[in-house]
Order: sequence, then C-alpha cells, then structure tokens
Amino acid sequence: MYKYRGSEKLEAVMAAMAAFGYERILTELRTGTDAASFVAVTAVPLAAERLAERGFNQAERMARTLAGWYSLPYRPLLKRNRHTEKQSLKSRRGRLEDMRGNFSPNPAAFSMLTSSQPDETCRILLVDDVYTTGSTLQECARSIRLAVASQPANAQDRRVEVYGLAWARS
Repeated sequence: MYKYRGSEKLEAVMAAMAAFGYERILTELRTGTDAASFVAVTAVPLAAERLAERGFNQAERMARTLAGWYSLPYRPLLKRNRHTEKQSLKSRRGRLEDMRGNFSPNPAAFSMLTSSQPDETCRILLVDDVYTTGSTLQECARSIRLAVASQPANAQDRRVEVYGLAWARS
C-alpha cells in the first residue's frame, strides 16, 4: 500500500521497522573496537520514469526519516543510469545482469562527505525497501566504494564500509 498506492500514513511505521534493523547494525558494530558511526545515510535511487509513476521514492523517504531520527546526514549519493523493468518479474540472473553498471555517483553529494580523521573508516548506510537477490544493494555499494576512494580528500587506502538496510526480504 505504501510503495504502490502512496499510502503516506504508513511512512513512519515503515521507517520505525527499518530503525529496528539499524539498531541491530549498531549493536553489532559496537562489539568491535571502534565507535559505531556513519558518515551518511543514502537510498537506492529510482529511475526518472519510476519516480514519475509513483510520485516518490519510498527508500529515500525511509532513509531521510532514519537519518533525522539518528541525527545523521542524508546524502543522495547515487543516481540511476537507466530505467529497468520491475526486478520482481526477473530471475536472479536477470536481476544481476540488469543492475550491472546501473548506478553512478552524484559528485556533489560525495564532495559533502566528511570525516573527523582522514584514516577513519567511511561507513555509509544504504537503504532500500526490498532485498531479493542483493543485486541492487551490491551494485550501489560498489559505486559508493569507488566514488569515496576517488575523492581527492580521501587516502586511497581509506576503508569504506557500506551497510545495506532493507525493509523486507522477498
């Protein structure tokens, strides 16, 4: 109802459910030696055609809400390069092939990523609504890692970690 019919009253509920997943990620990170922190939250972008069809990007709205709740910056780090048919209608192989090369960095958003220490891990939370094969999150993460590493202010050996957070698994 939220994704296809635009029932915006469900937005806070969806974000609250995603927040539970975010809290689990933080708990796992805190068991390590470094502080659990993210430099930014971003979302899987929609193609212009899909955005026009739906009127909003449900993943972006969840990501923005989460970012606000946790006082993290939201950054639109990616853009979708081409429109694809709905992934739910494809096989695993079709999804993997369809997503390859479909995302590229939004340079203006990457230039705003900051870190207090140059050698600090650049940790980014990537939000999507549904995880099926992981092909979308995997391709987005690849684009993000390459873009962060290529920023002039970042050392080439700077560690980049992208954590995927999906509302549902199908």
